[in-house]
Amino acid sequence: MRRYTFLLALMLMTVMSWAQKLTVEGMTLVEDDQSAVTEKKTDMGDNPCALVKVHLALEGVTFGGNVIPPVNYRDGEYWVYMTEGSYLLQVKHPQFQPLMVNFRDYNISKLMPLKTYKVTFPQPEIQSGTTGTLKVSYTPDETTVYLDGQRLGFSPVIKKEISPGLHKVVIKKERYATERKDITVKAGQIIELMGALIEGLRDSTAANQWTAKGVDYERAWGKQGAEKALPCYQKAADMGDPEAMVYLGHLYDWGRGVRQDDREALKWYRKAADLGDADGQVWLGGMYSKGQGVPRNLAEAAAFYRKAADQNHAMGQRLLGLSYLNGEGVKKDPAEAVEWFRKAAEQEEGGAQYYLGMCYEKGYGVRKDKQQAIYWYRKGYENYWDEAGRALRRLEPNEKKK
Repeated sequence: MRRYTFLLALMLMTVMSWAQKLTVEGMTLVEDDQSAVTEKKTDMGDNPCALVKVHLALEGVTFGGNVIPPVNYRDGEYWVYMTEGSYLLQVKHPQFQPLMVNFRDYNISKLMPLKTYKVTFPQPEIQSGTTGTLKVSYTPDETTVYLDGQRLGFSPVIKKEISPGLHKVVIKKERYATERKDITVKAGQIIELMGALIEGLRDSTAANQWTAKGVDYERAWGKQGAEKALPCYQKAADMGDPEAMVYLGHLYDWGRGVRQDDREALKWYRKAADLGDADGQVWLGGMYSKGQGVPRNLAEAAAFYRKAADQNHAMGQRLLGLSYLNGEGVKKDPAEAVEWFRKAAEQEEGGAQYYLGMCYEKGYGVRKDKQQAIYWYRKGYENYWDEAGRALRRLEPNEKKK
């Protein structure tokens, strides 16, 4: 009886956590707004996009559909570029049910290129006690702090009412090394970041600009864009930007814009990892795991995964969990694997959610629990991990796609 009472309570809590809904006030074509022309963006085929300005005073919103990234948040509005002919936009936030906006409900049959549209939402109500707080105190003076791309101001700063989930913090000042941190905010939590930027490593502003330019080329032009991105990443990497080093590693790793070269990929991943970059550590670990460009060494792979995992890097946590689950490079320990999967799963990492569900289904490191397995498989499926969807349909044959 207690077991069923607990499951019922868990189900009720899940329903309550999804009780909040977003509603759209309206959508219009703004004829006198030329932003889509003056700040033009094109798709992979070099076709001009439409711009949808989503007026929603809520941080941490993500969008799905025919969206051309990145999405920028400006003074309470999200600027979402979409391809010509689109008529659906998905809006997601951790505290609200996902919403699919059908433009045809507002007499807009499809988006037209170089046109600006506006979608308006009423002021959402955030439940008290469900948000977190960020405090950042870094030296030197006039160090700028950004949260999810939005400028918070000069350090020290305090940001309240941050929605639960994974957020990106950037701390930067010209001619100092930029700090990038992933934080996971929980309800009622206060996260404090303190430290000092290191002077003289690079002109971080210029390096970031070159890196961002390379990313824009790749997103807009695909494979052709990789050729244009290569010199941008090279310049940023020469300035000491670890993010650019990882992107260079990807180009050589996958043969995008250059001839595929394992050793060159390994070199750039290692440079980033040596600077303490978690992404570089994960990808370098992957090279050791596969024996790509270097003799296969599962112990080295696990060691690099751990370095990234200790920085709260979700992918690193998942891969370290797999190392423990399979006994690759470390002593096999399913219970330890579960702990790392859980850390990543709480950051909405779809793969970790799938493996955590598998552990509950099979009884690896935890007691078998079908309901918990279904819960985590569903979470993984919602985060686009295909294996989680197949597992969910296997345990619940009548489960419909959501």
